[in-house]
Amino acid sequence: MAWDTPLVANSGEYQIQTNRPPNDAGLNIIEAQLLALAAGLATGAHW
Repeated sequence: MAWDTPLVANSGEYQIQTNRPPNDAGLNIIEAQLLALAAGLATGAHW
């Protein structure tokens, strides 16, 4: 088993850490969170 450093992104007050590619799911989560912040979706009460 090989260990690798995670992808890290800050999303508001949270930090997302996930596996590096070829695992695209982690990258998709980071992109979705950053797009939601850029679109202003994080300001809603349900966020």
